[in-house]
Amino acid sequence: MIKYKMPNFTTKMMMSYLLMALIAMTLGAGSVYSMKLSLVRSQDRLTENSERTFAEHGLHDSAEKRRITERLFSESPDLKLIDRWESADKNFSRYLKILESMDHDKPTQKNLDTIKVANMKVVRNWNSYVGDFRKTGQLDSEYQGADEIERLETAINKLVNSQMRLIRDNEKDAISDFSRTLNLTLVISTVILMIGLFVAFYLSSTLKKPLAQLLEGTQKISKGQLGHKIELERTDEIGALTTAFDDMSTELQKRENDIHKYVENLQSTKALLETYSHELESKNKELESFIYSVSHDLKSPLIAIQGFLSMFDHEFKDNLSDKAQYYLSRIQINGRQMHILIKQLLELSKVGQFENNLQRVDSRRLVEETLEGLSLQIELKHAIVKLGHRWPEIVCDPSRFKQAIANLVDNALHYNCDHRELIIEIGSIELDDYWRFQVSDNGMGIDPKYHDRIFDIFERLGSAHDLNQDGTGMGLAIVRKIAESHDGKITVESRLSAGSKFYFDISKKLAFFEPSKAEA
Repeated sequence: MIKYKMPNFTTKMMMSYLLMALIAMTLGAGSVYSMKLSLVRSQDRLTENSERTFAEHGLHDSAEKRRITERLFSESPDLKLIDRWESADKNFSRYLKILESMDHDKPTQKNLDTIKVANMKVVRNWNSYVGDFRKTGQLDSEYQGADEIERLETAINKLVNSQMRLIRDNEKDAISDFSRTLNLTLVISTVILMIGLFVAFYLSSTLKKPLAQLLEGTQKISKGQLGHKIELERTDEIGALTTAFDDMSTELQKRENDIHKYVENLQSTKALLETYSHELESKNKELESFIYSVSHDLKSPLIAIQGFLSMFDHEFKDNLSDKAQYYLSRIQINGRQMHILIKQLLELSKVGQFENNLQRVDSRRLVEETLEGLSLQIELKHAIVKLGHRWPEIVCDPSRFKQAIANLVDNALHYNCDHRELIIEIGSIELDDYWRFQVSDNGMGIDPKYHDRIFDIFERLGSAHDLNQDGTGMGLAIVRKIAESHDGKITVESRLSAGSKFYFDISKKLAFFEPSKAEA
C-alpha cells in the first residue's frame, strides 16, 4: 500500500479549476442575461411594430377604398357601392380603434386625433350625400367632402411616415443592443481563454518532467527492460504514480522469470508428449499390421473349412438326421459370419495402413457404381433409393469413398422397419471447407444416447441383436476411419422410430498429383 500526504498539487489544481469554472459561470450568466434582455426588447419592439404597421396599412387601405367608392358613386350611383363604402368604413373604424389602444408619443397622438376628427367629417358628408339619393333616387348636388378626404389622407400618410421612422429607430436600437452583447461575449471569452491558458501553463510546467520520465520508462519496458525504475521522489499523485510504476516494473520482471520457467517446463512436456505420440503411433501401426496379418492368415484356413463343409453338406446331407443337419447349418452360418468379420478386419486395417489413392472424380458416378453393386440387396428389401440433384467433383480415394457409401447404405438396409416401405436418400451439400455427403433412411432409428458409441469397433446396439440382424459392428467404424483419412468426419442425427441421417465429410483441401497431358 502506498501512503502519502494530501498533495498540494491536487489542491492547487482543484482550486484553479473551481476558480476558472466560477468566473466562467458568472461571466457566462451575465452574458446570457444581457443577451436575453436584448432579445426580449427586440422581440417586444418587433411585435409592437408589426401590430402598428398592420393597423396603419389597414387604415390606409380602408380610406383608399372609400375614396375610390365615392368617386365611382358620383359617376354612377348604385346601392351596391353604398354597401361597399360602409364595409370599408367599418374596417377603417376597427383599425383606428387598434391604433388608439396603443401607446404613442405626442406628435403621433395628435396626428391620430386629427385623423379621428377628419374621419367624422368625411362620414357626416357621405351620409348627407347618399341620404338624398336614397330618398329621391337621384343625386341633386355634387359631393362636398373632397377637402376632408384630402386632409384625412394627408394625416394618414403622416402617420405611416412617422411609423417608418420609428421602425428605423428600433432597428438601430436592436443593432446597438446586439453589438453590446457581442462585445460582452468577446470579453468573457477572452477572460476565460486567458484563465485557461494560465491553468494549462501551470499544469504543463508541473507535469512535463515526470510525464517525460514515465514515457521513457514505458518505452524501455516495451523494449524488454522490465526491471527499469524511475525512482522519482515526490509526495503528490505523480510520486504515487511513479512508485506504482516501479512496483509494476518489479512485478513484470518477476513474472517474466516465471514465464521463462513455465516455457521451459512446457517445452520439456511437449517433447515428452511428442515422444509418447510417436511411440503410440508406432504401436498403432504395429497393431494394425498385426490385425492385417492375423486376418490374412485366418482367411485361408477359414476358406478351406467352408469348402470342406460345403462338400460334406453336398455328399452326406441326405444321410444326416435333422439334428445333425441343424448343427451343420449353424456351423455354415457361423463360418460365413467369421468370413465377413475377417474381411472387414482386413478392410479396417487397410484404411489405416495404406496411403489413399487420391484422384479427382465425379461423386455421382461413384455413388451410382456403389448402388449398382448393392442392387440385389436393395431389390430384396424392396427399398427405394433417391439421389440428390447436386453432385460435385471431389478429390478422394474412389474405392474408399465407394466403401463408405456402401457401408452406410448397407446399414440402412439392415436396420429398417418391416411395417413401412424403406426409403434411402443420398445427397451432397457444399460447406466452407468440406463436401458433405448425406445418407438418410426412414428405418428404426438410433437412441441419441448411443450416437457416440455406434462408430466404435465391434459396437452393436441391443436392438440389432433383438431383431436378429446380421452385422459385425465394424461397418460404421470403417466409415469413420475412411472419413478421417480424408481429413473429415462422420456424424449422425437420429431418434428411435424416426430414421437416421449420416453425414460423411471430405475435405476440399486434399492435394494430389495430377499428371499433365504431355506426361500422359
